[in-house]
Amino acid sequence: ATHITLSWQDEVLRVQDNGKGVAQGNQTRVFDPFFTTTRAEGGTGMGLSIVRALVEAHGGKIALIPGSQGAVFKVSF
Repeated sequence: ATHITLSWQDEVLRVQDNGKGVAQGNQTRVFDPFFTTTRAEGGTGMGLSIVRALVEAHGGKIALIPGSQGAVFKVSF
């Protein structure tokens, strides 16, 4: 991805990039600790599990949602 778009409406933050998105087979695992598709490049798979823990610690929720391009996450507060 080379571009990230943020939008805020009705206490929901939407984060979308312009990358190739998340493969269907990986969509249910993106928040699992240590899940990564970039281990060979040094990925640890902790990023989204940490984000989820932080969001939930503050009473929020995060989800990967369908989008027209790239990965799209919805963070609700």
